[in-house]
Amino acid sequence: MYYALVFPFRMLFKIEKRGKLEWDCKGTLIFASNHPSRIDAFLALLSLTPEEFHSLRTIYFVTQDIYFYKPFLLPFLWMSGCVSTRPRRGKVLPPLAEELREGAMVYIFPEGPKEFRDGHARVGVVWLERAVPDVHIVPVKMSLKNKTLRGVLSRKVSCVVTFRRPFRHRRFPKDLQPLADDVMRKITGAEVSSIRKRKRGSSRHKII
Repeated sequence: MYYALVFPFRMLFKIEKRGKLEWDCKGTLIFASNHPSRIDAFLALLSLTPEEFHSLRTIYFVTQDIYFYKPFLLPFLWMSGCVSTRPRRGKVLPPLAEELREGAMVYIFPEGPKEFRDGHARVGVVWLERAVPDVHIVPVKMSLKNKTLRGVLSRKVSCVVTFRRPFRHRRFPKDLQPLADDVMRKITGAEVSSIRKRKRGSSRHKII
């Protein structure tokens, strides 16, 4: 699939990659990205060099549950390794943690879907990091301009994918929210909601 999509997508979206995917193949990785469009994960992976792409293992993409209610998308979602944020049976994070322990990788969006953002990162990415001792987080910053169909057709759309160095938190307090906000800070390079006051009634952290 990589070779079938890489050239047309790079031409249509003018993908520019910054940074390198750096890891020593020990343990495994969680890709944590901001979420400006619906195809961010695929654009990020298609920005990789063939050598970088083939160094990856099986990747599970955490995907908003509404897409699993669209029958025409289901074959693509299943083939691509997408998992719902709200599976019909059980929870999403424990099975993903088990896959990480087996050597698979996860691509996740800590800021959540655009329509449900409240200024705080979801703590699911840190929950997975805490659950799997040999996992590291790769911050991925996505920057898109003219991300409309008209922009794509007129070839005015542009995409910059920035891979930052993998990292791992050393300590995990009971409250994972500051660490989740730290992940978003590393992704965007800017201060985020850890310095903001939470709204009344919103003390319960969102997981994913």
